[in-house]
Amino acid sequence: MMMMMVMMMMMMTMMMLMMLNTMMMILIMMITAKC
Repeated sequence: MMMMMVMMMMMMTMMMLMMLNTMMMILIMMITAKC
């Protein structure tokens, strides 16, 4: 049971990190396009 919970938490954190990375990349692209 505990292992499953830990795995779920890890998956959630990974998804959040991936989302943040994509958002940052989009922001950088927008800034570069403006210049």
